[in-house]
Amino acid sequence: MNVRALSILSVAVAASFAPAAAADAATTRTTYPTITKIDPLNLGIGETMTITGRGFRSGKNLNTVVFKRDGQRAIFAKAVTATTARIRVVVPEKVRPFLNTRSGAELPTKFRIRVLARRFGKRYTALSASPVIAPIAKTVVGPGGAGTANPAGGPPPDCDGDKIVDDLDGDDDNDHMSDAFETAIGTHRCKLDTDGDSMSDFWEYQSALDLNLRALPYPGKRPYPNPLHADQNVDYDGDGMLGWQEHAMWVKYGNAATSLNYSAGTQRSEPASGLTDDRRDVDADGLYNHLEANGRMQRSWWATFMEDENPYPVEYADLDFLDADSDGDGRLDGEDDLDHDGYANIDDYDRRKPLPDKFDASEDPRPRWVQPHNPCLPDPESPTCSLYITTTLDDAWAPFKELGMGPAGDIPINAQYPRPLPWPPPPITPAP
Repeated sequence: MNVRALSILSVAVAASFAPAAAADAATTRTTYPTITKIDPLNLGIGETMTITGRGFRSGKNLNTVVFKRDGQRAIFAKAVTATTARIRVVVPEKVRPFLNTRSGAELPTKFRIRVLARRFGKRYTALSASPVIAPIAKTVVGPGGAGTANPAGGPPPDCDGDKIVDDLDGDDDNDHMSDAFETAIGTHRCKLDTDGDSMSDFWEYQSALDLNLRALPYPGKRPYPNPLHADQNVDYDGDGMLGWQEHAMWVKYGNAATSLNYSAGTQRSEPASGLTDDRRDVDADGLYNHLEANGRMQRSWWATFMEDENPYPVEYADLDFLDADSDGDGRLDGEDDLDHDGYANIDDYDRRKPLPDKFDASEDPRPRWVQPHNPCLPDPESPTCSLYITTTLDDAWAPFKELGMGPAGDIPINAQYPRPLPWPPPPITPAP
């Protein structure tokens, strides 16, 4: 075979493989569309929903968004605009027939979402990440149409001060719920907190879904936690944390995001942690949430559960469960020493926890009579335990009343009691 013939054959062979190679490359480049976030999660028919993810087609009308209520057929809508990572789509009127109803009234309903780009997404969104769609879209509230001045004169109303007039702002109070959706559930479109209990309408709404096991969009008659009823001091999910406390942790450490790092409707807001919300440590100071907020780091806990044990007369400040360094001395609260008795807070609240002997390191550690608000426990010789009792022995603070130590006005430490004091305390025996 001559050189020219060989060259022609080589080109032909290369050409025969080119379509297959191009097809393989195209297949490699084409990824399944994946949804990572939907915003807002609560909106009305006719409003625009933004989908963030990857694998989308950039351009207009190139992606199809699929809405599906569980147990019903899918509804398809073309995306208005899209990049490879973000889609904007208007919730279509054709989802209306698939809304839940009660006594003939249309109700906000959860729809799972899926995207068709070059390929169909592998799955619909999980219920927890799916939007709830209200039956009505935002209506124009200005008397002269969108963006018109208010009747009293002056600029058009802008209740959240974001420089977008209310008539053009789909979420007037910036609470993650569209105005249309708030109208549907009865909350105020211009108030972040309709019932004035210092908890966001959105957070209470989402917590109510958690409490209802998210099996339904919203328990409309009696939603709890309820954005229409002040209930900040209620612990609906029974995890030992009050509503306002879980809300505060969501605001400070969850950045008030659409996903709830703490919820008043479930004991396990982050199942991956393996812990209930009370046992997590939101400020990472070494002390778990309930301990600092409502438990043994609070003076009131000891007064309630150890009512026969007289409190120490000096009232040291309680720890702040939202602040890792409550007193600002540069030490985390777990390592710090609330009553300055030489025992770190992490060792000074649990009487079941073994601590070493003060004088003899060879002794096995044993449970001690600790108390974080009493510097005389577990050691009556601590640097801050009062040298004098200014009341009768019966009214004295622990451990002196319990062990019968010393006459009023003086506290001689009886050598028969080891220090730190063990728990339970040893029986009282006469001094030699």
